[in-house]
Amino acid sequence: MTWWARDSLRWRAPVFIAAVIIVVVGTFLGVAFREVEASLTEAAGARAQWATDQVAGLLAQSTQQRLGELHRVAAHAAVRACLLHPTDDTREAARRQLATLTNPNPQIIELWNHAGERVLSLAVPPGAEHALPAGSMPSAAGIGRFQTYRDTLFTEAVTTVDSDVTADDREPRTSSGFVVVRRPLVASPIGDALNRLVGNGASVKVGNKGGGVWTDLSKAVEAPPVELSRAGATAYRTANGERRVGALAAINGTPWAVWVEFSLSTVLAPARSSLDRMIASAVGVVLVAGGFVYLMTARITTPLFQLTQASEAMAGGEYSRRVTVSRRDELGRLAVAFNAMSERVEHAHRELEERVRQRTAGLEAATHELEAHAAELVAVNQELEAFSYSVSHDLRAPLRHIGGFATLLAESASASLNAEGHRLLKTIVGAATQMGRLIDDLLAFSRVGRTQLDRSEVSLGDLVRDVQREIMIGINGQAIVWRLNDLPAVDGDRSLLRIVFVNLLSNAVKYSSTRAPAEVEIGTVPGGAAETVVFVRDNGVGFDRQYAHKLFGVFQRLHTSEEFEGTGIGLANVRRIVHRHGGRVWAESELGRGAAFYVALPAGRPSC
Repeated sequence: MTWWARDSLRWRAPVFIAAVIIVVVGTFLGVAFREVEASLTEAAGARAQWATDQVAGLLAQSTQQRLGELHRVAAHAAVRACLLHPTDDTREAARRQLATLTNPNPQIIELWNHAGERVLSLAVPPGAEHALPAGSMPSAAGIGRFQTYRDTLFTEAVTTVDSDVTADDREPRTSSGFVVVRRPLVASPIGDALNRLVGNGASVKVGNKGGGVWTDLSKAVEAPPVELSRAGATAYRTANGERRVGALAAINGTPWAVWVEFSLSTVLAPARSSLDRMIASAVGVVLVAGGFVYLMTARITTPLFQLTQASEAMAGGEYSRRVTVSRRDELGRLAVAFNAMSERVEHAHRELEERVRQRTAGLEAATHELEAHAAELVAVNQELEAFSYSVSHDLRAPLRHIGGFATLLAESASASLNAEGHRLLKTIVGAATQMGRLIDDLLAFSRVGRTQLDRSEVSLGDLVRDVQREIMIGINGQAIVWRLNDLPAVDGDRSLLRIVFVNLLSNAVKYSSTRAPAEVEIGTVPGGAAETVVFVRDNGVGFDRQYAHKLFGVFQRLHTSEEFEGTGIGLANVRRIVHRHGGRVWAESELGRGAAFYVALPAGRPSC
């Protein structure tokens, strides 16, 4: 399947709508389940708190009954007598009375006086003292904390033994000692009864409120992972990731607390089952809705697909393509408009092709005419160059004769000439010299255009230093500060490039001759990726930048010959040589602030 087929509305529209339905239904189911989950979790916390309060009440009632039974036995006269007068007879009588404290579990019953002496110790049944530690003097009556001895978990119950009733009933009774019952905690039906009370899947733990020993009423267990000093419902996560909720409550009259907890997976099982059924129903709804959406979108996308194919055909040049109009809705109107547009485009295309044929014929005729004119101009230009070269060459001999005869006349007849004659003769000699220099420059300019390039690697640094030494010979003591930076090597004709830098450096020296000292700098600046740009900068008189375009024309001068001598051909030679090397040349200046000339030469040899 190509990329345009994958991105077609025929597939994207139903898939997108189905995705929206899935997202909406999934979001609804997720939010609904979260709400149900939160409600069930809250209900589980409330249930755990209710169960905890019920268990705490039952255990408080049980311990109070235990204390009441113990206090009843402790109030017997035989027990008081044993504390006050411990003899064999009183001890035996006290044993018989204490033995009435029946319990299915082993127990040790002890009698302590206020002096901290254990008056009596009774193990029921005999041998129970080996499973429990020796007791110590109790400090107060009540139920003691859970304790462990070896592998045995036990608790203590303590009650006071009141002395005889005083003569005055309004006086408080005094205590003559304590009765202590120490019992181990063994598996008993009470744990199962409590689990049945709070429900299946619940866990019941009882332990010390201050931490330490906890039990599930059959063995020692870890304390709940909550703050034991604060009652209430709490949710937490176990080490293996299971979520549980529980509640803590204090057991009145004891230093104990009870903890009842449920697994949230058990609590949420009905909700998850309901969610599974809802998901199955939602999948069915999505499938039915997806099929319906596909059928509906196909009615829309099929005509659009046909229009798309027709448009692509038209874009490919098939302007006669039309679509079938079989509907009267917006898509039918679009098809009618498309057919009308196709007709107009086909008509316009035919007209355009006719115009292009006419214009092409006209351009071909104009091209042939321009080529003919260009050939004529080339021929004329060649004839002009040949004529210029011939005339310049032919004028050299007569001009040399004029200069020679004028010089001989000045030497032989100087005594007979007056001042005016000397002036005229001097003018003739100067004009002949100037004309000779102009003819030499014209011949050089003509040769530059006709000489074949002899390319080689040219070190611009060595070339510029040679030109500098040559110029320094004829400057007649002019003070010049030269700044020669490192210059690269280029591929070119050394003799022609020498002409370029002779002209540029000579001009720099000439036009900065009015400065003391004159400053001339040669270096490079960053250019394009495939060219080397060399500059020649001076601090001379400069030129007005609005005339910069005239600098490199033949016989173009921006200063008079009275200010600076010259023929106006040097820079034209520079441009012709640089262009023949495939480069470019330009200048920048401000009047009175010097000038800078830039020569850009290709980094490699051009292909032609």
